[in-house]
Amino acid sequence: IKYHELFAWGPNERAQCGVGFLSDQVLSPTRIDSMSNQYRFSHVDVGWTSSFAVTEQHQVFCWGSGRLGCLANPSVGDGPIMPTECVPL
Repeated sequence: IKYHELFAWGPNERAQCGVGFLSDQVLSPTRIDSMSNQYRFSHVDVGWTSSFAVTEQHQVFCWGSGRLGCLANPSVGDGPIMPTECVPL
């Protein structure tokens, strides 16, 4: 595993793994291609239905369920299925 890669596995019915597709489960560690080798991460936080990553440059990315405002953007609903940069409100 290279230093700049993110991997995810586990429940994925709300795209909380961020691997680019919906499924009941991601059974083995799967690289999040849209994030790997592009950023250096200072924090990654995963929840039951959504996930977040913060880069060393203080960019915030989110993915998974946006229901009930979990992603601070009520318009995203059950997306995005891949990490998307959060914009300041």
